Amino acid sequence: LRASIGKYAEPPNAAFEQYSSLQENLPGVLAAFVPFGFNTPGHTVRPATSINADFSLEHHIKNTDWSFKLSPFLRKTKDQIQQFFLDQQSGFVSGLNVGRQTSEGLEFQLNKGDFSRNGLSGQLAFTYTHSVISYDKLANGNTVLAGINSDIDSFNKLTQAGGGAACYDSTGAAAPCSAATIANPYYGATPQGHISADNVPTYDLLPGPIGASAASYGVPYFAALILNYKHDKFAITPTVQFQGGGRYGSPESNYGIDPTAGCKPLAGTVSTSDPRYIYGGQPGAAGYDATSCAGVLPVPNTFTKQFDNLGAFVQPSQIVANVQVSYEASPKITLIGTFANVVNSCFGGSKTAWTSNDHNVCSYNIVGAGAIPPVGNVYNPGTPISQFVKYPYLANLGSVNVDGSSTKTPFNFFLEAKIKL
Repeated sequence: LRASIGKYAEPPNAAFEQYSSLQENLPGVLAAFVPFGFNTPGHTVRPATSINADFSLEHHIKNTDWSFKLSPFLRKTKDQIQQFFLDQQSGFVSGLNVGRQTSEGLEFQLNKGDFSRNGLSGQLAFTYTHSVISYDKLANGNTVLAGINSDIDSFNKLTQAGGGAACYDSTGAAAPCSAATIANPYYGATPQGHISADNVPTYDLLPGPIGASAASYGVPYFAALILNYKHDKFAITPTVQFQGGGRYGSPESNYGIDPTAGCKPLAGTVSTSDPRYIYGGQPGAAGYDATSCAGVLPVPNTFTKQFDNLGAFVQPSQIVANVQVSYEASPKITLIGTFANVVNSCFGGSKTAWTSNDHNVCSYNIVGAGAIPPVGNVYNPGTPISQFVKYPYLANLGSVNVDGSSTKTPFNFFLEAKIKL
């Protein structure tokens, strides 16, 4: 039996304390921090502190070459530092103490035999991790999710239940519905609830403005199997890895036109047959000309019809298999061949309008991180829409992924010679 408990501190990134410019207190420099209650260039960032505890039951089964370890663990962190974008295009981030994170789970390991001896040996490891954060109130009484919930309130005011008008004229003023006015595309929508700040999935980059981030870094399920067969000078070692249960989702996933900012009616269109009016149109009123609209605002995901919760969707699971072969050509020379990603396939996860059954797609993130945001309802009927901006989320296919979600890598072969002098 083995147990440990300790209190630990992690120093914050010193760069988060203050940002230098020719005039540090200009509104443009402070804009990202004002919603968090800061109105000066300096921001106190405290070290995150945690209580870590684990217990382990370790046992060798008598008269066999089998053994196992079973280890539950718990980490409770105070003053967890959450990163957020200052500039999405350049990837420039900052961080503040925002709340309390709890990470708990269970590790299991099963061992058989000895890899250095002839015969079959192996190791199976499995880890389950449940990681959530509760965002505390900052100095101004708000949490880091206050901006998102304020945007939800702004959308709700455009619904019928929230006091919005059925139609607006080209100046953005409420007006009787007619061919000279545009129908409010959100009038028939159900008012949306706030995003809870309690027990939400852990993100290294806070989902906030559209295009910021949507992928949680936590992977609840991870397993690895290593087998080894050795016969004198020859050994073969296949390995299999599995991960699954990762989450993604961002409340602010796309923009929509703001009818109160002013839009001209689109000639020859009727809102009741306009595909952009997913909540229904108004008889006799025209659809809007998106090219003339003076403003946009965050609106619910046009496919789920809601502000997606943090971690609303499950990432695909991934399984990877590799093989290593070794041969002792002489007492001083060992040849090793490694076949990496013999199998590398992804499957499962949430089934949505933007997901595919392609086993090459291993994770999804929000569209628009430093690029063009998803189209939302900011288009005119008949306009061709690129698949890249049609949906609020998109498959990760590149080799770089700052959110830690998996991307698929190709088959590789490595040949190595170890020479003892």
